[in-house]
Amino acid sequence: MLNFKDKASLAEMVGIILGDGHLKYDLFKRKYSIGISLNEIDDPKYVKYVESLMLSIFKVKPSLVHSKKSKKINLEIYRKQIVEALISIGLVPGNKVKNQVSVPEWIKKDISWIINNQILWENEYKLLVISCLKGLIDTDGTIYPIIKENAIKIGFKNASFPLIKDFKEMCESLNIRTSEIIPYIDISDSNKKEYTYFNVLIQARDQVKKFLKTINPMKWQYKADKLMNLVNKPFDYRMNYYKISDALHWKELYEKIGDFRGVKEFIKNQKKSPPKVDTIRRNIEEILGKKNYLNWLRYNSNIHITETLKLTLREYELKKILCYYIYKILKDNSFSIEETHVLKALENRINTESIKIFNNGKKYSFLLFGRLSSLLNQSNSKNLLTNYLKRLIQLVVKIIEFPSKSHSIIRKELNLSFSQDHLIKLINDVKNCMR
Repeated sequence: MLNFKDKASLAEMVGIILGDGHLKYDLFKRKYSIGISLNEIDDPKYVKYVESLMLSIFKVKPSLVHSKKSKKINLEIYRKQIVEALISIGLVPGNKVKNQVSVPEWIKKDISWIINNQILWENEYKLLVISCLKGLIDTDGTIYPIIKENAIKIGFKNASFPLIKDFKEMCESLNIRTSEIIPYIDISDSNKKEYTYFNVLIQARDQVKKFLKTINPMKWQYKADKLMNLVNKPFDYRMNYYKISDALHWKELYEKIGDFRGVKEFIKNQKKSPPKVDTIRRNIEEILGKKNYLNWLRYNSNIHITETLKLTLREYELKKILCYYIYKILKDNSFSIEETHVLKALENRINTESIKIFNNGKKYSFLLFGRLSSLLNQSNSKNLLTNYLKRLIQLVVKIIEFPSKSHSIIRKELNLSFSQDHLIKLINDVKNCMR
């Protein structure tokens, strides 16, 4: 038995076989083959792509059988072992229409299963569904413009009702809305017989964009520019067309900058076309998952540059540690050191030290200091952070010089924007250091 290690590629191949392929398994005549019929004139790049995919999965280069009467080319592999392996994973040999083929169970998952197995779905099975849909749409699907509507639509047509139903349900599992299944009579290109075909459409502009972005069909990659030229608003369909690597890059930028608009401006300053702020947010949320995204956002928002160019440190523990280091720098210099030198020493500490603290038995790994260091080394945020640190230095000095002053008087004299709770705690923390 063959060992299919790359399940995502195998799921795509399953989609291709269900769309434009066939399996032959005849024990009596001893004929065993897998064949995929494609259009070598209109889709030469896709022929090469499928040929390469077959070689990668089956470790056998397919034979190319050209048709003298049409544009068709058949990619054939004659191996009993490979056919038996494909049968063992759920594919059915013989006439696909007569057998009313469907997607194997190891690929598709219903909504109730997904709800109860979110982690497994996100980490493993979601990619299988995406890959299988890619194979199906590249073979039996169409991506076409509607000039009068200034729109691009997607359709999937097949004579197997179970397969059409699977296509619709797999789209829905990815939150992609489709039309109802539409039956109609048509004549087969191969044998000129009448069959009842079924069609599913993706028509809403946002759903088409979601499908193209999520599935990223080869058909779209090869023909996107041509299709875009036929509609008046090409960027409507390509605005959200980004890779996982883009989202990971934006995530890293946000962790350094702390603001989605700042990420957009950074990309713009690199002389690149920037995505929308909402696009950056949604792409990061998609790769992290909603729950992880919210936790990530909360953590990385502790150091935040607002739209009005104000820097805030929302995490009390971070303020506490900074005040502690300010006090220590002052004490080590016998409380006789200029503010500029305190600031320089504090910046050096932020840039060079990895800090771990323990509070009430709970361990904090203060990666946020890496974030502060990044902000100190960016021209657009250095002044903001420097001014914030100066306020903290002034606060600590004020507490040392006038330990009996109330928090309300200190707030008024220094014009601080800290919350009352944080300010009271910080005053008490500095006083504890003095004892």
